[in-house]
Amino acid sequence: HSSLLESCGTRDKAPFKSILSHGFVVDGKGRKMSKSVGNVISPDEIINKYGADILRIWVVASDYSEDLKIDNQIINYQIDSYRKIRNTLRFLLGNLNNFNKQNLVDPEEMPELERYLLTRISSLNEKLKELVSKHDYHAIYTALLNFCTLELSAFYFDIRKDSLYCDDIKSIKRRSTSTCLHIIFEFLTKWLSPIVSFTCEEAWQARGHTSSIHLEDFIPAKKEYQSTDLQKKWDMIKNVRKVITGALEKKRAEKIIGSSLEAHIKVYVSDEIKKIIAKIHLDEIAITSSYELLSDESADSGFVMDEIEGVSVEVEKVVGDKCNRCWKFTEALNNNQICNRCEKAIQQ
Repeated sequence: HSSLLESCGTRDKAPFKSILSHGFVVDGKGRKMSKSVGNVISPDEIINKYGADILRIWVVASDYSEDLKIDNQIINYQIDSYRKIRNTLRFLLGNLNNFNKQNLVDPEEMPELERYLLTRISSLNEKLKELVSKHDYHAIYTALLNFCTLELSAFYFDIRKDSLYCDDIKSIKRRSTSTCLHIIFEFLTKWLSPIVSFTCEEAWQARGHTSSIHLEDFIPAKKEYQSTDLQKKWDMIKNVRKVITGALEKKRAEKIIGSSLEAHIKVYVSDEIKKIIAKIHLDEIAITSSYELLSDESADSGFVMDEIEGVSVEVEKVVGDKCNRCWKFTEALNNNQICNRCEKAIQQ
């Protein structure tokens, strides 16, 4: 504001083409900061105690159209959200440690789950471009945080941990997972770099890059990543998974099962849904040891959710013994007490 007044008075024009301004910084209760009240929070204190990226998150997560609120409770909330982002990057770095670009898999050769993730990346990339053009930075951060926590940690990473840890590293499924993680890392670090600058620089250098991430260009999503049909199909699969998860949680609370791998699930769906998801391995998606996909006409009194029609789930204790390597239950273990799938992976 001072620059605007001085420039207009001395040069008869603004010193900038455009500017985005915000309200006053106030405490968590909306009160003006005052030394006498004792509610002043110094930026230096936050940086010295938590690092500059926490302060940067607070800035981007705030609604600049109103007065900006800050107190220790708000900062602690941002620390929690930062931890989720950092853990996402740590998972990516850990599982890309021995990644070789010679093992990259083309999108058309990938399993459907990986192609769905590429579709989500493409959609989010376009959404972020639109939000940047509107200067809606709060929505940008919310979209990125939700992608890290809901799409990646709670969904994709949760499902693919089994493949990452147990499949043969040369298998198409394992290579596709690594390729997808590589693509996610490239997009995610560049999306986040203007917000958590130091963390993204650290992650970028950890992947062996010698140049700064802040000298990199943002990546345009390839056309082959986009698929409206795949998006609709996996939205339905995620709804089915939501019902399965609810049924598993209920049985876990009843002490019938502990881990979800101790469960055999019977999934009853309408003929329309069954036709769409018939080739999907629901035990893999729901992280159980076995499953049956059945017509809803044969359902008795399974677990249902009012907001998701045409899906009910029954959970039973799985029959068999636990594999010492993948922890799935099967009726046939070899002499090393591991399943046939793990035996093949070890022999490769």
